[in-house]
Amino acid sequence: MRRLILCFALLPILGCERIWSTIEEGAVAGYPSGTGYSYVVLRSQAAWSVMHFWNNAAAAPGSLPAVDFANDLVVVGISEPKPGPGFALHVASVEWAGWDTTVTVAQDGPSGTGAVTRPYACARLTSTGNGVRFRRTGAPDAMGEEKTYQQLINMDYALRGEFPPVTDEATIYMLNSGAAPGTGETLVEAQLPGWLDNEETACLAPSLGTYWISERYFDGEQGAFVKLWYGPFRPGVY
Repeated sequence: MRRLILCFALLPILGCERIWSTIEEGAVAGYPSGTGYSYVVLRSQAAWSVMHFWNNAAAAPGSLPAVDFANDLVVVGISEPKPGPGFALHVASVEWAGWDTTVTVAQDGPSGTGAVTRPYACARLTSTGNGVRFRRTGAPDAMGEEKTYQQLINMDYALRGEFPPVTDEATIYMLNSGAAPGTGETLVEAQLPGWLDNEETACLAPSLGTYWISERYFDGEQGAFVKLWYGPFRPGVY
């Protein structure tokens, strides 16, 4: 383990192996990223979970591609909207120069009409700790936008209009213990904006792509703090 840490720390100097691989491609990105090309960098399993299930609303629990975030990161390239099917976005290459990383994306597909698509591609690659530059033919280089789990889950939260309460006592017991109902997976927390003096927290089970929201507030009649739970929620499903 100490050798691995040393090798990673001195990556550009010692010439340790740097690798990358495509882990996901799709025709319609669910991530709400505007109307142009978007490039995102993810450095945690929780952030990757939100992105993966956001782009794959019908994906089965447990489908999250594995990534070793101790050494790697995930890059996501999202195309501008295209006028029909048959378009695709690919990670064509990854180059490292010292601490710098450059990801080249390429797009192919026919012109045509039909349902609007928004192709995307995701790759895992060795991290140097620095930012990631994206390159595409005919466009200036652009730095990938670093997105944390908290930022992504807050984006999803802001798009929600309904918050069904959790009423099952067994489910509430599991959630209060910090574990996902049914699987026992440890929940990953992220603070939400809340309302007035209420404390709201998103609690995600990364492998499931499911999260719940806890709301903690002071109940004047009881003279004590009360916690309520809402959910479950799936990123991108409203």
